[in-house]
Amino acid sequence: VEEPNGVKQERRLALDASTLSEAKDALARLRAEPTEQKRRKKSVPLFPEFWPAYIEAVRHQKRERTIKTEEVFLRQWEAWLGAIPINRVSTAQVLGFRTERLSRGLSGRTANLAVTVLNNLLYHAQALELIKSLPTEGMKPIRWKPKKRPLFTVDDINRLCTDAIGAGRNGQMLSDYLRLMACCGSRRDETLRLRWLDVDWQRQQLWVGADGLAKNHEARVVDFNPALAAHLEAMHSRREQNSVYLFPASRRGKGDRPARNLKESLRKIRDQAGCPGFGFHDCRHHFISYAVMSEATQPIPEPITSGQLAAAGVERRETIKLPLITSPHDQTASYRSVLLLPDLSLRSHAKVRSRSGHPGAFHQRLPLGSRQHSVQC
Repeated sequence: VEEPNGVKQERRLALDASTLSEAKDALARLRAEPTEQKRRKKSVPLFPEFWPAYIEAVRHQKRERTIKTEEVFLRQWEAWLGAIPINRVSTAQVLGFRTERLSRGLSGRTANLAVTVLNNLLYHAQALELIKSLPTEGMKPIRWKPKKRPLFTVDDINRLCTDAIGAGRNGQMLSDYLRLMACCGSRRDETLRLRWLDVDWQRQQLWVGADGLAKNHEARVVDFNPALAAHLEAMHSRREQNSVYLFPASRRGKGDRPARNLKESLRKIRDQAGCPGFGFHDCRHHFISYAVMSEATQPIPEPITSGQLAAAGVERRETIKLPLITSPHDQTASYRSVLLLPDLSLRSHAKVRSRSGHPGAFHQRLPLGSRQHSVQC
């Protein structure tokens, strides 16, 4: 008998017979009738047929960007596995896929993400009782370390913004886009989706992620600092009156939508500005690196315990990984734990030896309606 995982095992069945001839007839009938296992085998879909059905089943449960990411990885899995039933996916095939990805120079994080997407599909198949267990059970993720990133200074950002203005039709938009992210530390896509309604001129605040599509599903408030306020005012003076977005798409027809991405425009000017390899996320790293180097940074005594935090009146803490530049002269960023406290000091486990006058503010993630705090730097 063939099990759902494809392994054949010997199994003894009792026959309803009292004589040898009756036993032979019962065995013939048993062989002629499709067993429950055989019926189940016929109903198990092939991988190329099942993953589009899975995508449609979860399309309204996940974000559009998540769906697109899963589609990309599932097409890669289809090319690797071929037209096999989903219950035939083996541990050896998954390990082989990971090894092949790494041999092509992809990072361990990317390989782990591909396995996570496969797990999502297999969990769905398990819920439909198409498989009993996952071939990835007990499989440890690949250990990886993020690459060290260079520190892009204020002068680098200024050169990029200046060169961007002459980069064609989207030059001014690219310049405004880079400077805004460098002044507030927002992410690439959430910055493109910002609306003028998210700019609270009265309270001098910028709401990031108010559309509910932020990476962590939470909006956060950034208080204006002098550089951010001046830049938003300059952008507002030349805004397009027929769009609600800070960065409207140049070709949007009669509708209104934000620009999708400015990657091609950035690639054209970053080498010219002397910043090869610069990416949009480096604006966020630039912002937090200068925040950590500011005089708001204080060393944290180690070890620090939850009891000590509670005694100090701190209710909650969050530790995240951020690229920490310990000196403006150090051109590489090392990832270290930075502790964010609700009383809103920004502190690092390593004492910072230098200071910078970079105007900016770093904010802890807070849900809508929460009281915001910031470290001015």
